[in-house]
Amino acid sequence: MSKQTRSAHLTWLMASIQRSIDTAKVQLDAYHSKAKDLARPPSDAQPVWFKNKTAARDEALGRLRTEVTLIHSALVVGGCSGASSLALEIKILLSNIENNLHAQERVEEALVSIMTGLLAIPKYVSMVIDGAPDTPVILAKHINEIRELRGVQLLEEESMLPPGLEFVFIDPPRKIADCSQEQRNRTFAIAPKRFTTAFSNYMCCR
Repeated sequence: MSKQTRSAHLTWLMASIQRSIDTAKVQLDAYHSKAKDLARPPSDAQPVWFKNKTAARDEALGRLRTEVTLIHSALVVGGCSGASSLALEIKILLSNIENNLHAQERVEEALVSIMTGLLAIPKYVSMVIDGAPDTPVILAKHINEIRELRGVQLLEEESMLPPGLEFVFIDPPRKIADCSQEQRNRTFAIAPKRFTTAFSNYMCCR
């Protein structure tokens, strides 16, 4: 898929993605609120109170997972590999919470990571539409934060670079006359990694 085609697809999908993100945020807040109520029930709470609160909590979590699934599917269709990778991590984390596979003492931390991940997606997609490179390495901080919560291996920067990526060597002006060719080669070898790390930090601070 060409960059122009991908930008057109993402532009067309952006409004739907944003609506799902807004709905997901509401459902995440609802789930968190009901979970807090259940953790600190009133002293005179009756069984029906627990039943209603539990049902409301589970319903909010189910709706949240549904919206994240829609977001992930839209990003896959739009060919946005970076944002779809992050959405997939959020989807798996939600599934773990829903199936009681995530440690209860870390659910609060997981909800924060889910919220920050959701907020990062539209900003990232907008940048890709405007011509920025599309690679999960730019969202590495969010992706690895969720993978750490899940207890799985973190992604390394080298493994997240898009296939077929090439860096063209451009011979620079030799301002340092006594700089060896080996020193130059070492500098150019690490330059792309420094750029992607800096760009990732810039994305996370926006």
